[in-house]
Amino acid sequence: MPPPYVEKDFVEQKYWRLRGKLDVPKERFISYPGCESDQDGEPVYGWAGWDHLQRAQALASLYQKRKLEEAWTADRLTPMLAGLLELLPWIHQWHNDVDPDFGLRMGEYFETFLDSQCSELGLTREDLEAWRPDKKSRRGANKPAAPDTDDEPAPARPRKPRGSRKKAAVTTDTDRDADDTPDQE
Repeated sequence: MPPPYVEKDFVEQKYWRLRGKLDVPKERFISYPGCESDQDGEPVYGWAGWDHLQRAQALASLYQKRKLEEAWTADRLTPMLAGLLELLPWIHQWHNDVDPDFGLRMGEYFETFLDSQCSELGLTREDLEAWRPDKKSRRGANKPAAPDTDDEPAPARPRKPRGSRKKAAVTTDTDRDADDTPDQE
């Protein structure tokens, strides 16, 4: 086992405060399903150690990249905006100080960003709140259904009760000796 990380292992002290002494196997990541690039199709992950503001910044950056560089449509961009909407209360609560780089409160900045993008795409906050990811189909459930010729449902196949299989008879040497018929060799 390698020794646990200590503060001097990091270039800056702020990295240590963000990460702590977690070992690599204990680190966790968050995934952003549906945000995969059309170019490589690789899954998109973020570090679970990011605070809410860092998650929002990463998501907004990814949103801009998909919108401007890959020309994604509103239906593909909606999940990212829904993710930003989910982060807004936390940004307002924990990260709403004036940011020196932007000169704005970050909660207000992301509110404005979200509202402008929703307006541009013809979406409302209710649309974002109602958005749910597509349910993944179970394995093998993708088989095309046979076309129905009748309006009546097909009869259900009867199920065999458990334990209904007949067990094969096991013959032992003592059973053969007790048999009246001679063995054929």
